[in-house]
Amino acid sequence: MQGGGVPPTRLSRAQANGPAPAHLRAKGADNKNDLLLKLHLTVQRLTCGVERQDLVEYALLTCLIALAAIAGVRHVATAVTGVFTNISNTLA
Repeated sequence: MQGGGVPPTRLSRAQANGPAPAHLRAKGADNKNDLLLKLHLTVQRLTCGVERQDLVEYALLTCLIALAAIAGVRHVATAVTGVFTNISNTLA
């Protein structure tokens, strides 16, 4: 400890998460603002701390895999549609 400062302490989960700031807890806020507030607070909770960094990395990797799967399914769907169109034209 340099300079005689106070040693760093770990915050408990309640202290780290704490209540939302007053400007984010406006009374009468509609559901959309409540949803955005919950999303914002969830992202803050997930990104604070080294332990939670892995969770964020896994979430990003999952999103990347999902996007790749969606792109692949769209390509396959286009090919299948072409095959059925050819069959339909041949039978007509």
